[in-house]
Amino acid sequence: ITVLPDGKSVVFGDQGLVRHASLPVGEDLGVIDCFPSDSGIVSLAVTPDGLHMAAGGYAKSVKVVEIAAGTEVAQLGGEFNGVEGLAFSPDGKILIIGSKDSKLRIWKPDLQGE
Repeated sequence: ITVLPDGKSVVFGDQGLVRHASLPVGEDLGVIDCFPSDSGIVSLAVTPDGLHMAAGGYAKSVKVVEIAAGTEVAQLGGEFNGVEGLAFSPDGKILIIGSKDSKLRIWKPDLQGE
């Protein structure tokens, strides 16, 4: 579960989906289909501006999506033995990825979709 920076909503993993819900009521604001249903989401991170979210887990890849539109803007995959942790840098340009093999990876996803 990750609270968006404005404090008005949260994103949380549900199987291969990410759900976006309002606070404090929990009204459904959308569902983002990130991974197959048998691929649980273990970690989520939101950019400081609250526009993008990274998701990772058992699917051995990381996806970055635009939260409002629910569209994927970047993906890094195939090199993880399960994603255990995600964090964006304070400027939102770097994503730090912790994997099950105890390695940290640094990624600069293209959040503009160029």
